[in-house]
Amino acid sequence: MNNTEFKALREQERAATPGPWMWDMRTGCKLAQIVTTHSGMYYVMQFARWGMSDACPVFQVYEKYDGPVGERRGRGMVRADKLARSYPGKEHHDGFDDYIDHPDAIIMVAARNALPELLDTIERQADENALLLQAVRKYARLPNTCMYGRDCVEVERDHSACAECSKWAFGLDGEVGHE
Repeated sequence: MNNTEFKALREQERAATPGPWMWDMRTGCKLAQIVTTHSGMYYVMQFARWGMSDACPVFQVYEKYDGPVGERRGRGMVRADKLARSYPGKEHHDGFDDYIDHPDAIIMVAARNALPELLDTIERQADENALLLQAVRKYARLPNTCMYGRDCVEVERDHSACAECSKWAFGLDGEVGHE
């Protein structure tokens, strides 16, 4: 993912209804919707009857699409066909090959499309971090010290980090340094 694609995804994320989201399935009243898990369960997406046998997604429309969800000034739920727009360059297919022009619909598609590359990036960076950690361990080994150069009683034979120094180095449990 290049920098331009990353910035576009970040902008799409900022415009979408703030997460986290969850499915709210109410089988007793035949309702399936995505809602926020904060701020009193704001509606993200529901479904409405469309024709005799279909359903259409319905999205919460806001006056503005930035800031906390409570400050966006909701204008109610709008059926996706009212939010449909032609893809650029395909205006001649109007009403046939459209997309849903709503930040939540856009981020759903963008997130799914970006996920494989983001997971690949995480795996690649984890591999790079492991190599860097190996190099640090190799070059930071001093007699009677752990990999962080601290005098420790728990130094293992290979001089990797003891448990206390790992906490110290990574700031785990809110603690910094040895006690």
